[in-house]
Amino acid sequence: MKTEPARAPRPLHGRVRPSPLAGRAHTPPRRLRPRWRHLWTDTAHAALRATAARSRTAPEMSQPGLCHGLGGLLVALEAFREERASDVLDEAIETTVQNIIRRHRPADPFGFTVPQEGSGLRLDHPGFLDGVTGMLLALWRYATNEPPRSGWEAALLLS
Repeated sequence: MKTEPARAPRPLHGRVRPSPLAGRAHTPPRRLRPRWRHLWTDTAHAALRATAARSRTAPEMSQPGLCHGLGGLLVALEAFREERASDVLDEAIETTVQNIIRRHRPADPFGFTVPQEGSGLRLDHPGFLDGVTGMLLALWRYATNEPPRSGWEAALLLS
């Protein structure tokens, strides 16, 4: 019986972040209002904590970009931390940053390459969503701890 090699999990950050946003946008019945936002936020944070715990044993993400990669994970984790700080989020953010830094290759034209799943190729891709530009914007936001002036995060629908 042939088994397939373990693959990096599809990132959950794009599916978890809308939960607290939905809690803010939806108007529940008056009797539920005091707890409503916290219910959505608590659910999203529980899912994120479970993902962080799983990521310690799961294969690492291979993509650096914003869409389904480390850059997007970093931006989503920081968005969650702005809402509710925790040691789990701090550790996940630092681990994500170290994973990005470990992939830096000074000899590459943009300092990072983007692996193409299934082909074994690594491309010099400067793009915003799947390439180096988005990942570098995520690192810039982390390093400066400032919200972006250009509004580039709006494309990620995280706020």
